[in-house]
Formats: sequence, structure tokens, C-alpha cells
Amino acid sequence: MTACYVSFRIASKQQFDRLVRVVSELRRDKESGHFRTNDLWREYFSDEEVKSFWTPSDEERADWQRRWLATPVPARFSDPSLETPWDFGSMLEAIREGEYSLLGVRSDDMTVGFLEFNPDSYPFGGTGSLRALVLAFGHQLIGYDDGTGFTKTTKA
Repeated sequence: MTACYVSFRIASKQQFDRLVRVVSELRRDKESGHFRTNDLWREYFSDEEVKSFWTPSDEERADWQRRWLATPVPARFSDPSLETPWDFGSMLEAIREGEYSLLGVRSDDMTVGFLEFNPDSYPFGGTGSLRALVLAFGHQLIGYDDGTGFTKTTKA
């Protein structure tokens, strides 16, 4: 079986190597069933990388929740004004709970990289958290293949 993947343009060898390390550690935790706390994961990310995630103030979160609750249920998931970027903890939780095995990160030429995974089931949780992880390290998304074919995207 061919692995599923998120493909990306590599920002730098240093950032690629950092992503390889984090994915290796995430794989280890997923396989062991003992997932580290967000605070322990934070040590693997620079301040700049953490800032790439949504970190709303209490006021911003309350405003978003007010708008969410005021929106009719059928429209909540299709209203673009209610979409938020990934926050750090949610990204980690989605990776932990995703029904897939992380295989690792590779590149054939240090130009394009691939974060590879194998779904254990369908639906498996999607690639959004993996794409957010790639973006956090400064790489540029090309697209992904989640087992249903290649989809071009630049967004998490």
C-alpha cells in the first residue's frame, strides 16, 4: 500500500530537520499510547513556531463563542467568519486521536518534503492537523493525498 502524505516545499534544511524530529517523537508517542502534555510538546517548538497557531485572548475567544452560539446549527460549519486557525493544543490532540499511523518525513531532493501516514480507517480524522504542523515549521504546503486522491492546498 502506498502511504498517504502531506507534501510541502522545504523552507530550509534546519526547519526540515526540526519537523522530522517532532514527527518522530509524535510517532513514538502515538505508538506507545503515552502522549506527552502540551507543555512538554512546547519544548520542541520555538516561540515563533508556537505563534503560528491561534492563541486568542479571553475576549477574542468569548466573542467567537458568542457568534458560534448565535449562528443556527446548520450554518455553523459553513460560515467562513466562524473558521479559526488551529490552536497548538487542538493540533496535538487531533494528531493524538487521529486514526492513522505516522510513518515519518522524507525528501528526495531537499526541495519537496512529504509527511507520510497510513490511515487505520476512513474517516481517520483528516489531514488538517498535519498540515498545520508542517506550516508551523515555515514550510509551504503543496497538497495532500489522504487515500482519496491528491488535493492541492496551501491552507491547514
